[in-house]
Amino acid sequence: MSEENSEIRDPKHINQIFRILRKEYSIIENRPEDNMRNLYNVYMIPVCLPDTTVYVLESFETILNGVISRESAPRDPPIADVIELVVDEGDIKSHSYIVAAIKEDEHKNKHISAPLYAFIRPATSGYGGDGPADRKKIQNMIDSKIPTIRQKVYNVDDIRDFARLFKESGPIVRFFIPSLNMPGRPFDPDKRFA
Repeated sequence: MSEENSEIRDPKHINQIFRILRKEYSIIENRPEDNMRNLYNVYMIPVCLPDTTVYVLESFETILNGVISRESAPRDPPIADVIELVVDEGDIKSHSYIVAAIKEDEHKNKHISAPLYAFIRPATSGYGGDGPADRKKIQNMIDSKIPTIRQKVYNVDDIRDFARLFKESGPIVRFFIPSLNMPGRPFDPDKRFA
């Protein structure tokens, strides 16, 4: 990834991931007329991009624990999501993760704002390097928090353009759910993702 530039080559790969997020957060669409309004203001924060290997496992555990404990009162599980994005890359599969809090009652509030934490390609499976061991450690962290969290796994076509999104529009990427509008610079929506 380090040799690649930051220009997004195919927005459909990003749209595929945005549609997954819209599906996961469909709980906020409480009325048919709200279907395409900007109800959920999302700030996606990159914690790990490709070629970032320092403290990835420690960061994942810290973010996971922080998202779970941010509620001041106990709630029925689950209270957090881990969305795993898997890309088949031939001999290996790359595994990316998005960690977020679930607030099912926030759909009543029209000024919802939430962070999503993106770990892009921190682990792989299918070969003998550190990637499979890292994937197993991440999965063990997730398993140890169930039922406080839920995990959803989605196969996606590519993750490279998603990483480029943070380089082109980031480092923190802001967009709206369910409309998937992403404010551009200065204030025009980026029509590639609408």
